[in-house]
Amino acid sequence: MGENLYRYSSNDRYYGVFRVNGKLIWKSLKTSDRELAKRKLKEAKEKQGKVDPSATKLTLSELLDLYGKSLPGSGLFWFLPLHAIPPSNLAHFFSPKA
Repeated sequence: MGENLYRYSSNDRYYGVFRVNGKLIWKSLKTSDRELAKRKLKEAKEKQGKVDPSATKLTLSELLDLYGKSLPGSGLFWFLPLHAIPPSNLAHFFSPKA
């Protein structure tokens, strides 16, 4: 198997190309050093392998439910249900930082 390292000629930066669950991924390795690019490509592949593709479609409410279930004593009421919190109270958490 090849290294799948490509160098973009205009900026001399390396990109790694690999597949995860059939999807082709082009990842900027943000370096012009070939040896460092090899290490970063290996790390990027390992990191991508840990991501559950089905989890990328979760809503915030579903994510909080999964998080609550993963806590010790998961049967306990650990957090207010998201729909019980008025959106105006959540706005400052999701607004862009100035």
